Parts: sequence; C-alpha cells; structure tokens
Amino acid sequence: MVENAGPVSVTLKAVSNNPLRHTVRITLFANNPRIDIEDSIQSNFGGVKSWAFSFNLNDPTTRHEELGAILTAKKETRGGHYAADNARYDWQTFNHFATLSEPGYGITLSNTDCSFFKLGNSTTDSLWEQSAQLNALAGGNVDKKVEDGGILGILNQHGNKDFLYKFALWPHVGNFNPVKEMKGAMEHQTPLVTGMINGPQKKNAANSYSLLQVSDDNLLLWAVKPSEDGISNGLITRFWNMGKTAAQPELTLSVPIKKAWSTSHIETNEASVPVIKQVVKMNFRGQQIRTYRVLTPVK
Repeated sequence: MVENAGPVSVTLKAVSNNPLRHTVRITLFANNPRIDIEDSIQSNFGGVKSWAFSFNLNDPTTRHEELGAILTAKKETRGGHYAADNARYDWQTFNHFATLSEPGYGITLSNTDCSFFKLGNSTTDSLWEQSAQLNALAGGNVDKKVEDGGILGILNQHGNKDFLYKFALWPHVGNFNPVKEMKGAMEHQTPLVTGMINGPQKKNAANSYSLLQVSDDNLLLWAVKPSEDGISNGLITRFWNMGKTAAQPELTLSVPIKKAWSTSHIETNEASVPVIKQVVKMNFRGQQIRTYRVLTPVK
C-alpha cells in the first residue's frame, strides 16, 4: 500500500508473515537516487535470520567499515585485508556502510542497526569474495558451544518480539570513493535538523556558510562540538583520514584562531600545534582518526 505520498517523497508499505511477521517501508525521493528502507520484525525468533540484498553486478569488490578502517573483503593474497590462513570468513563487520563496486560504478548499502553481514554463501572457511549478494544479520544464535552442548549468545532474543532495522541504498558512478560513501551513510543515519531562529539581527544575505574548511579531500570531518569543559576551552574537531597514505592537511575556520592542540579522543591535550596565518597544520597516518582542539575568541 501507499502509506504516504508527498511533494518530495513516496513511502510504500508491505506486511508479510513469511518467514516471520515483518513490515517493510520503502521511501523514494524526487531528484535523489537514494532509497530508504525500514524493516521491522514483530515476532520472536531463535534461528539465524538475515535481510538479503542482491545486485545486478558481475564481478564486484566489497568494501566495508571496520573499527577505524575501510576494509576490502578479499584475502590478502588477492589484494584484500583478510588473512589467508587462520581466519574466519562467514560474517563481516557492518558498521555504517558496505559498498559493492566494479570499475566505474557500484552501489552502497547504509546500515544503522545490523552489526554483521555475510557475502553470498560464505562459511567460516570460505569467503565468497565476488558475490553480488549481501546478507545483513538480523539476529540469531550463529555459534554453538560444542564442548558442553550449549549455545552461545542470548537464546530466542531474550523473549523480545519487536525489532527495527534501517537501511538506505544509492548507486555511484565512478570508482569507489570511501569519503563520498561514508558521507552518504552519515547523511542517512544522522540527518540535519532544522528549526526557526529568532533574534535581533537581520537575516544573512549569503547563500552559504562554512564553519571550517580542510585542504585534503580524503579528510572526513567526523565530529565538531564545544569542548567538554565548555566553549571557552575551545572547539573540538575530529577528523578521519580515509586515504591510504599519510597526509598533512590544513584546517581553517571562519573565525580567528588563537591556539590549537592535538588531543586524545577524550579531549586531553597532547601537544601544541602551530597556528600560522590562521591555518592549523595537521598530521595523519593513513586511515588515522585524530582529534584537535582549536581555541577561538569567545563573545
């Protein structure tokens, strides 16, 4: 059924009892290639269940976000990041997104709620590297504790029978770009929130505004916020160098910069960073995430 038909989006709703009671909502947007998918399960289950996404690709390469890295789902002997021996291949870490791509084009699946996915019919000992099917794990007991006959994990979802999973799909033209695909995933999972602002100042006539800029396209702004100790202790910026090589990007703000420090991720100052002509020069290793504190005049 058509659940909502608006000027910029249409949402279709389908309900099925096979294999479990579940509801799917698919939202299409005008002038936007992204498709949003909301899958919910309204039933308790104990077996392993997954959502299957199959694509019309001939020989895709799958890349996905691991903790602080973008991995290629191939064995290291074939140009990937997976160990050729003594490794487990049946489930891969999902995190924000996974992309299946061929030279010149591909498709990305953004994920909010699933922790793991499986490529095709991968097993613990066999990785289906070129599969065009991705199976997002909804839940279930994957492993058994052989030595005592028990089963690992929380049996039967601890009795729960209400589960929500959110995905989004979009194609891309050109070769795989980790920054672009991660930005797309973040746009889906943490969309902008807007609201009316009232005040004595006249509205800004400019059509755009940027709080900060960086000189390297491979650098992704992961977080920007006031210091945990208050804005008087600076603006905290966290960046992820999604490139494979080291980089020395430059950071500039729309307001003057008094001082800058590199910090730990819990905002402990580690080293002072020179500010030269209102530019902060940063340093990153390949695929490194770093946090910087920038002190600006406070009004």
